[in-house]
Amino acid sequence: MKELLLEPTRRIFEAIHKRGVKVEFHNCGHIDRFIPYIIEELQPDMMEIQVLNDIKHIMSTYGDRVTVEYAPDPFFINDPDITRDQLKAYAREIVDQYGAHVVKGSGVILNINANDPDVYKTFESEAIEYSMKMYR
Repeated sequence: MKELLLEPTRRIFEAIHKRGVKVEFHNCGHIDRFIPYIIEELQPDMMEIQVLNDIKHIMSTYGDRVTVEYAPDPFFINDPDITRDQLKAYAREIVDQYGAHVVKGSGVILNINANDPDVYKTFESEAIEYSMKMYR
């Protein structure tokens, strides 16, 4: 990355930022080792990366400089046997781990992918309501 991609990508990000546009960095791989280059050199405004990366470390180190999108475990959320109580507990667990009260910056933003509208609504409502209690 450093030798081949960093400089041309930096020029692209700088050109976009000069126009007053925010930049989202997206990657579907395990990129923990590249995070310092991405944050410090490219300076994206947001990152959409997979949870196989160390999101907790990224947020505790760089959360005040970048917003990270967090996607809850789709296998758990889309389990047909999941209960409303389990969904609510999982939503609270994510807020407790990645909310602004425990990491730098504003905390993660959630990208919820649920096959069932009721599952989506239950999870989303609990994440919002629980977050509101934390930040009042």
